[in-house]
Amino acid sequence: MKITKDILKMIITESFVPFFLLLVILFGLLWKVDSIIEENENVIYISLESEENDPAEAASLTQKIQIAALSPANQLLVEKINLELDSGKFNSAVNLINKLPLLMRNNNEVKMTLGYCLYKSGKIKESISIFENIKSNDHKRAYYNLGLIYGFKTARYNLSIENFLNFLKLEPLSYEANLNLGYVYYKKKKYNEALEYFTKCESLSASKRKAKAMFQKARVLIQLGNKNEANLVLTAALKLDPDSVEIRSGLATLLMEKNPEKGAEAILKILTVYNEYAEGYYMLGKYFYEQEKYDLALKYLRMGYKQSPRSTLIKTYLGFVYLKLEEYDDSKQIYLELVSENSTKPMFYFNLARSYFGLNDFENALVYYQKAVQLEKDYYEALINIGIIYAKQEKYKSAIEYYNRAIKVKSDSPTVYYNLAVLYRKNRENEQALEAYKKALSIKENYPEIYYNKAIIFTEQGKLDEAEKSYLLAIKFDKKYTSAYNNISYVYVREKKIDEAIVLLKEGVRYTNDLKLITRLGDLYLLKNNNNKALLEYQKALKRDENYPDALLQAAKVELDLNKYEDSIKHIEKYIYLYPKHSEARYIYMVGLYEISQFQKAEKQYTILSRLAPEFPGSDQMYKKIKKKL
Repeated sequence: MKITKDILKMIITESFVPFFLLLVILFGLLWKVDSIIEENENVIYISLESEENDPAEAASLTQKIQIAALSPANQLLVEKINLELDSGKFNSAVNLINKLPLLMRNNNEVKMTLGYCLYKSGKIKESISIFENIKSNDHKRAYYNLGLIYGFKTARYNLSIENFLNFLKLEPLSYEANLNLGYVYYKKKKYNEALEYFTKCESLSASKRKAKAMFQKARVLIQLGNKNEANLVLTAALKLDPDSVEIRSGLATLLMEKNPEKGAEAILKILTVYNEYAEGYYMLGKYFYEQEKYDLALKYLRMGYKQSPRSTLIKTYLGFVYLKLEEYDDSKQIYLELVSENSTKPMFYFNLARSYFGLNDFENALVYYQKAVQLEKDYYEALINIGIIYAKQEKYKSAIEYYNRAIKVKSDSPTVYYNLAVLYRKNRENEQALEAYKKALSIKENYPEIYYNKAIIFTEQGKLDEAEKSYLLAIKFDKKYTSAYNNISYVYVREKKIDEAIVLLKEGVRYTNDLKLITRLGDLYLLKNNNNKALLEYQKALKRDENYPDALLQAAKVELDLNKYEDSIKHIEKYIYLYPKHSEARYIYMVGLYEISQFQKAEKQYTILSRLAPEFPGSDQMYKKIKKKL
């Protein structure tokens, strides 16, 4: 389009034709590194453009100067400016415009062109200043262009609306102005107002332009909850523009809500015709991600990334998939790109930290978790994960600090209190640990691990009654809690309640059939000097696992006492094969060999034992007996 003084044309016509997605993602990692939470608003069409760079439906995408030059030199300069505009070299065009004589620079056509070039080169404030100054003598075009420029920033939406409304007072039947005003209202979430102007656009146009307005109208209807009506509008729009990718994808997206599988099939059909349709690859990738079919999600997201490598949405989900597949090098690269392009998004720093965490690079993980917290000081999951890293580094005081910060943000997680208590234990702060366990139990009473850990603290403190009660509560809430059964038996022994220990351990064996408990039951019988019952339990364990070490050792001891030397030797040989440097086992073996008159072999075991434990009790006396037999 060429500028003349006789014909008024809109200079900037890069309208906000909206391909817009509202996506809110909370990506969270608690104490489990692979926990992801997502929340998506219902949308009709997914765009890969940011709302500040929406594609344009343009009546004119360039602006040229065509006025009578004051001299041949100036005419040549104007031609150079127009060539730079054709080439999209807007900064160069600005520099050349500024070389024009003052009289020419004061011409409205030149000012319009300069404002346009400044806008295209990203000098928004300067561009706005020019159009505001032109208002007095060319207000119609200035209103329209200011409406467009102000509409790119959330904080200036009201100014955009004001200028479009002023323009529409002069040209109420402008399709572009009504469309763009509707879009600004849409971005302000003033959906009823947006619907009014999109509906007006629909009545002002035909064929594909009408279809475009209907598409926008359907988007608003979605936000107002009228999905059935939106579906009807899109179906009618498709008849007007059968080749429209966005309309087809809008219908497919609605279908995906009702029938995800059929919606995905519809997107695949679009892609067979429009194989460069990045949004379609994104929707398929997101669909398969939500179906937990991560390989397929990765396939389509990679294809979308190839088509639109700057798409924040594609890269975000691609990062999700890489994290799910534990491909941390790839997720790291994706999130490095995202943080370089979106330096104020804490979630991207958080997921970059997760990637480093997965690579066991805890120093870099810590750096980026800290960055996420700098951007969002109450980032609960990041605070927790910083605590986890400090715990791994055995910096327990720092870990405790960050867990307490997280609890100030959200205090409803018994697991967080549990982990905090463990950290206090690591830092030898038992009373604080007990307090944290108490808070965890106030949220979740049936938490057997907490009762178990409390019992350990009470045992260390010599509070055997409290320890007993806590172990019993652990068992109450988990009848298969092997360690609780085992540990309480030692408490009972210290309290001289061996019979009670036996009764409870029998219950544990009944619920768990655990080899450790069976062997421990044998030990309790041994404490009661009932060697035969003890041996019976050890034999039960060995029947289940003939190489179970504890049962092998204990059986060999009892069999030695019961003069079952061959059996004792058989079991202790197996044990020594597993633990060749176990001094007590060597002593038992030596005695057994002596008892069956294998004196030379017994002497050999003494030689080995003397190297392992030179002062092992009874070994020297046993050796004297052996020497007498040699």
